[in-house]
Amino acid sequence: MHEGNLSTRTGSMCSSSGNSNNNIIKIPRRTSVTPVTQKSSLVPPLSRKSLCNNTTTISSSNEATTSFPSDKLRRMSTLFSIDRAKAREVIMAVLEDPARTEFKRLKIENDSLTSEWKQVRKILGQLQADYETSRSLDPLRRFKHLQGMVKRIVMHIRITEPSSLKKFSTHSENSSEITLQGDVLQSETKVKEMEKRVGQMCDNYSTEELTIQNRRLNESNERLENRLQLIIQTINELDNLYNSIKNDGFIKRYTTLKDAVKRIVTNNDLYDNP
Repeated sequence: MHEGNLSTRTGSMCSSSGNSNNNIIKIPRRTSVTPVTQKSSLVPPLSRKSLCNNTTTISSSNEATTSFPSDKLRRMSTLFSIDRAKAREVIMAVLEDPARTEFKRLKIENDSLTSEWKQVRKILGQLQADYETSRSLDPLRRFKHLQGMVKRIVMHIRITEPSSLKKFSTHSENSSEITLQGDVLQSETKVKEMEKRVGQMCDNYSTEELTIQNRRLNESNERLENRLQLIIQTINELDNLYNSIKNDGFIKRYTTLKDAVKRIVTNNDLYDNP
């Protein structure tokens, strides 16, 4: 009897449990509010190599963008620095001691004139040596030898004459620079070295000493100019004489040419140092 009641009670409990389960309301599961990152199927994944290439391209474009202004700024800086250098030279020339400026001009001019004098003196020395050699020749051969001597010295002096005359005629007293002529002083490097050397010489002199040196240089330059002009004038006269006797007889041509060359090679005023 107890077993029957227990089974009946158990059955009723199971049926009531089944009914309660049917009455429970199902609540949907709460989804996360965090968005889920999903790879797009349309965009292919970037490899490490392509990523590096893109980074390099971007950095190169940035450098190219920034290099143009920097290059322009660098060029402008160089331009202004050149202008400043020129402006400094002008300012220093204005503020420089007049005696120092005069010494530089006279010293550079003296070096130029001395160089030309040495060249012309060498030409005259060759003429003197050729004349002594021709003395042992017979008149006909000696005349041919004298003709060659005259042609050579005229040609050599013509090479030197334009630079001397140009420098003498175009030189300005107010100019602090002088155009250096002649084969020896044509090199720009030698000109710069000379200017540097003259500038160092100025540093060793006081204003009073520079004044004395300027007076000496001025006198020396005047003597050198007069000597060069005398030599050029003498050779020009020899050339005119040579051309004027072309239609004369052999004896007269030979005698005239021999005496003219002899007067030159025995003239100490042309050979002695000025």
